[in-house]
Amino acid sequence: MAANEPTIDDLSEGMEATHEVVFDDACVECFIRLTGDDAAVHVELAAAHRMGFPDRIVHGLLVAAPFSRLLGKFLPGPRTVIQSIELDFRRPVPRGSTVVYRVRLRRLVPAVRTAVLDLAAEVDGVLAAGGTAKCTFRDVDGTVSP
Repeated sequence: MAANEPTIDDLSEGMEATHEVVFDDACVECFIRLTGDDAAVHVELAAAHRMGFPDRIVHGLLVAAPFSRLLGKFLPGPRTVIQSIELDFRRPVPRGSTVVYRVRLRRLVPAVRTAVLDLAAEVDGVLAAGGTAKCTFRDVDGTVSP
């Protein structure tokens, strides 16, 4: 097993992983092409202003997407699959913003091979989205890890 593929026994509560993402125009446009969601608040400055935003805002699900990388590659890592994610969007993310992502291991549940993690996405030190994720440890053949 590779060193970057921790088992549940390698983890401890309180561990953290972080990552930064800049949501530039190219990133948002790619998401629009993928989803077809070209709602005016995301693409038209005047529409964003009419809705009370200083700039066009990044799609909430695009803001959520980088959690997949952190959970699947770093903590709890590639031996897990996401079982559930619950997120609250607390403030809009303007295009061009740098978002700092943090996942923190809140609890390990060895009986069901599950890790419960706190999720936070911040812009300028202010929480933009936060919530929890549950990830289950699995083996390559799809069985739950021993």
